Amino acid sequence: MVVKEKRGRRRYIAFEAIGAADANEQLSTALQALFNRSGQRSPKLIQLEGRLGIVRCLEPEMKSVIETLNASIGEGEREIRFRTLCTSGTLRALRARIGLDKPERPRG
Repeated sequence: MVVKEKRGRRRYIAFEAIGAADANEQLSTALQALFNRSGQRSPKLIQLEGRLGIVRCLEPEMKSVIETLNASIGEGEREIRFRTLCTSGTLRALRARIGLDKPERPRG
């Protein structure tokens, strides 16, 4: 048995935040609220730098995650929208496409 048969294939989705939020905490909170509002399981936030971010989900959930990400949250000046950029099966390929560097891990 192959490991992916048990765990499932993972997909990485790159997105861009458009709107009023300027801090990473505000964007991650808005992202969490967006998925809570839609009533589906929230994908794992892998990386968030500035207005670009990457989330991980399982392959069967990919289409619903993309649809939810392309929605907006908030109203008026406080509205935050997310726009998906591309999807990949590996983080390395996705980071190369959108121009994000691998974050440094703290060594200790």
